[in-house]
Amino acid sequence: ADAPKPMTFPTDWQIGKPDRVWKFSEPIPVQATGVMPYQYITIDTQLDESKWVQAIEIQPGSPEVVHHVIITLHIPGQGKRSSAEREEDGLWAGYVPGQSVWKYPKGFARYLPKGSRLIFQMHYTPNGIATTDQTRVGVIYADAPPEHEVRIKGLSNHHIRIPPFAKHHREEASLKLPVDATVLGFLPHMHLRGSACRYEVIDTTGRQEVLLDIPQYDFNWQLLYRYTEPRTFHEGDTITFTAWFDNSAENPANPDPTETVYWGQQTFEEMLLGYVEYFLPGVPPGTPLTNTARSQKQQGNLPARDNKNFQAFFLRFDQDGDHALSKEELPNRLRSRFNQVDSDRNGLLSYEEVQESQAQ
Repeated sequence: ADAPKPMTFPTDWQIGKPDRVWKFSEPIPVQATGVMPYQYITIDTQLDESKWVQAIEIQPGSPEVVHHVIITLHIPGQGKRSSAEREEDGLWAGYVPGQSVWKYPKGFARYLPKGSRLIFQMHYTPNGIATTDQTRVGVIYADAPPEHEVRIKGLSNHHIRIPPFAKHHREEASLKLPVDATVLGFLPHMHLRGSACRYEVIDTTGRQEVLLDIPQYDFNWQLLYRYTEPRTFHEGDTITFTAWFDNSAENPANPDPTETVYWGQQTFEEMLLGYVEYFLPGVPPGTPLTNTARSQKQQGNLPARDNKNFQAFFLRFDQDGDHALSKEELPNRLRSRFNQVDSDRNGLLSYEEVQESQAQ
């Protein structure tokens, strides 16, 4: 039989001619085989004035080896943030199979502050042929300041644990709204074992409603699902992102059904990450989250004792069951910040101390 034709990728801009394009200054070598750690490339925008962006398009130079691209911003005066914090709370634009363009209607735009730098998180998947990649991003500026600033928040659970051969394993993440928020759309992300997912809301009366149900998730076709009309949720409402994973031998994409699977960067590991695209009604565009309300400093964080992510974290490392973590109970990679997080200097980390450290 004839071999399938090689895949082709668009070379023209789907958003139209960009007002500005940023491109890697040097090609990134991509090895032929094996596993590559994430590559981080920083580009200075060299903007001397802030811009409002109406459309964004990411074009990998070698899309056949690019699994995903996540662009976050480093803003002048902003402290150093971990890659996980940037990805979950600072996503500016992204490229995944099925999603490379971010366009906004009139009155909506993304903020690009002057002097900001673009941080590209590049996930390369070698395909047997050594190559190079020189990804670029193009933007179209808005004609005028928007009525609403579009923001993105990731609901994540870094403590997922998928048992061997599990056919329908369930995990979830939650976000309790500290203020009213109007949701534009949802973008779920899992890896090869992801089989289904669902966004729901539980309002302050306890009423539960399904917002988006994807019974057959496809890793190779990840989409941004937008409302026809934006939907407003209120302070105290809880949005949940639930995902199901198929780690059985019946899953043809499963790298190894005998493995216990945890959160990880590589495709053979897993993620539970449900992005929410939203704006804050009544908040002037360009207002930092820290200035909208004091509670927004902790946007996306439930109170520590009610947060299942933190409960899982403590159960994992709290060897003596005293609901506190000693330095000896933590792995070496987490001990360096122990004294900084231990605010009351009692030699133990409480739920609240760890929660507060994540909000800073």
